[in-house]
Amino acid sequence: MLPGVTVDARSPALVGGATASTDSEGGYRFPSLPPGVYEVTAALQGFNPAKTAGVRVELGQILKVDLALAVAGVAETVQVRADAPIIDVKQNAAGTNVQAAVIERIPKGRDYTTLVLSAPGIDNESRNQGIQIDGASGADNRFFIDGVDQTDLRRGTALTINSSINTTGKTVANDFVEQVQVKASGYNAEYRAAIGGVISAITKSGGNQWRGGAGVYFTSDKLQGAVRPTLQLNPSNQREAQYVIAPPDVFRNAEGVFDLGGPVLHDRLWFYFGYNPQSTKTTRTVTFRSNQQRASFQSAPLDQIATYNVTGQMTTNLRGKFAVSNERVRGGYTLPNIQTDGTSTDNPALFPSPNRRDSFKDSYSAVFDWVLTPHAYANVTANYLRYGGQDVGTFSSALRHTFSGSNFQFADIPASLQNVSGYADFPSSSRQVRDTFGRYNVNADLTRYLTWRGQHMLKAGIQFEHLTNSVLSGQQAPTMQLFWDASYVTVDGRRVRGTYGYYVDTRSF
Repeated sequence: MLPGVTVDARSPALVGGATASTDSEGGYRFPSLPPGVYEVTAALQGFNPAKTAGVRVELGQILKVDLALAVAGVAETVQVRADAPIIDVKQNAAGTNVQAAVIERIPKGRDYTTLVLSAPGIDNESRNQGIQIDGASGADNRFFIDGVDQTDLRRGTALTINSSINTTGKTVANDFVEQVQVKASGYNAEYRAAIGGVISAITKSGGNQWRGGAGVYFTSDKLQGAVRPTLQLNPSNQREAQYVIAPPDVFRNAEGVFDLGGPVLHDRLWFYFGYNPQSTKTTRTVTFRSNQQRASFQSAPLDQIATYNVTGQMTTNLRGKFAVSNERVRGGYTLPNIQTDGTSTDNPALFPSPNRRDSFKDSYSAVFDWVLTPHAYANVTANYLRYGGQDVGTFSSALRHTFSGSNFQFADIPASLQNVSGYADFPSSSRQVRDTFGRYNVNADLTRYLTWRGQHMLKAGIQFEHLTNSVLSGQQAPTMQLFWDASYVTVDGRRVRGTYGYYVDTRSF
């Protein structure tokens, strides 16, 4: 145990470098290093330097690196090398880290959340709201990107604002991700309200060397396999179920990936920028049963995501990172339904659809790491998330009638008034002017390292979070829903109905 030894940690992932000195017991600490592969060296006058290369630091990991210094000889130079540790023996957290080198090689989807499915105890179940960690539901997890909590405030699942047909909804493309971590237990107190697990991702950053890339992902209906049959109720008789295979749509999906990173100031300030546009075009050709009119309709949503960050070494002991992500989605138009024979039971007067829904998401984060002393470390994180959407187009103001169940079984109803389940005579009068969510978060904590009958770490902090939701939406006219040949169940359990069923007249705001 030698006091006063100068220990350096250097990595392509670290702006500048990190330097520490050993204390009276020969211990040293680097309390906040970004994930990456490091080379650790130790030097003291009168001793040969020691070096450990290939020390891989993962997100949230604590490693112990021991270095042995030998007394220097008069006429010889000896370099002592130590093995790099691979196991974190300081924490009891259960989880998995997936690094960029692995991300490039494993099968995966287009969103960062698909990377964690290779970990034990994790599955994706759509009927349980997505990712399940150790049996918890998809709404029991927390999702973080560059320190920003990107958990959907309404559903509690991973936040994605693009759900258009034949598109790949995602929060951040895997091409921009440096590392993803999933913790099933043992996560810190700031990740409160996570009954399941915590999934964290950090995006790539710049470096002292320029690097960039470009790529294209493409798929279309011609590259898909055979269409599987689906089970549905017979549109003309809601008492019958049937397996159907609808004619596939003609579609193409093209997604570009472009990124660039490098130094603004060598060893002081780095930047990284990534751009991910996704364009989808779906064409559906149907023959309407009501008038035998045959027509083709298109839906062409556009999703654009820009991710960029700046990393800087402001002083020897103070580092900072500012990260931004902006996403804009121009929604697609609703397409008519299609049956197994290529016909549609929709009302032809409602197509082409007169409106669509556009969405946006903006994420900002600032992180400052300050090494106060060899035994004290402070962190301040501030972030802001804002997302929402609005309807664009023309909207109906007429009384709307919709069918729940078909009415062909009633012979006394004129043929002109007979239609299948799901029929509507006018477009929906519902309009969303805005539905904007916001999350403001500031977190400050101080960590103190103690040595008394062992090594101890004490951490205290304060967190402020403010959630907002600004909504202006509703129906501009009532909707009358006709439940043909059905009974209404009253609050006291009685079943009542009229000659043809019952109806419900609603108008929501």
